Amino acid sequence: MKSFIKTFMLLLVVVALVSYSLEYIYRIIRIKGAPRSKVDLIINTDYEIEYDYIVVGNSRANFHVNPQQIEDKIALNGYNFGISGSSLFEDRLMIETIVRKGMTDKILWQIDSNHNSNDQDEAIAALWLPYIEEDYIFKNFENLEIWESQLFRSLPYYKYLRYDSRIGFREQMLSLAGKATSSTENKGYSKTTGSIQDSLKTIKYLLKDEKNLHIDYIIKMCKTNNVELILFTAPIYNSKSDFRTLSDLYKSYYDYSDQLQKSKYYKDHTHLNPLGAELFTNIIINDILK
Repeated sequence: MKSFIKTFMLLLVVVALVSYSLEYIYRIIRIKGAPRSKVDLIINTDYEIEYDYIVVGNSRANFHVNPQQIEDKIALNGYNFGISGSSLFEDRLMIETIVRKGMTDKILWQIDSNHNSNDQDEAIAALWLPYIEEDYIFKNFENLEIWESQLFRSLPYYKYLRYDSRIGFREQMLSLAGKATSSTENKGYSKTTGSIQDSLKTIKYLLKDEKNLHIDYIIKMCKTNNVELILFTAPIYNSKSDFRTLSDLYKSYYDYSDQLQKSKYYKDHTHLNPLGAELFTNIIINDILK
């Protein structure tokens, strides 16, 4: 029995040492290696210049607003920190990081039917877990009552095992090899491919007539820090949705859901192709940035 206890205790010590060692090694790689996401980029970059504006949101921000086009037309320096699949929870983390770093005094945030949810997108939220030792990131997870939050912060290497496909061994090795993702290129703007298939299909979202937890938090944070926050909804093909609910709830909101109603501008019903993105970026220039 004593022999078993000794072996078991030795095993625990070895597991603990390995876990702490891997946690430390992965952390160094994350800081020193190539960014594997826009989260890595924004956390690990010391921004010496202040952007004229920053775009935040899901794929409908990422694919729709081209900062290089804006710079070429009106000489404003911006960046698109939109992440495909991001929920408003991850957007909140992104915007809070931007505000804390003092990166800009103008943020453009794409919102739509995601206004109905306060939940995380687990796959995208995982990208923030390597940095959960930051108090504000931890508190955001904790406030969402994600039961594993304390484990992610306190138990070494657990988060990397839990989300290996998102932040684990392969991603660490690619970062160490200097292979940044294409999402960090082109000032964060990504192009879509393909064309719309069913042009007769309609899209209808029913929006809750109540403020979203994350939007309300960010509005207050931006006001406190003198950051102009502009909410907008990008074009949707054949949309039958009524976004006036958002206009009633939020003062600085632009509804472009009914703009660009030709199928040739779309990859699918909710995503513009490069031609549509060029036209929509011009709309953003003329309505918001000039």
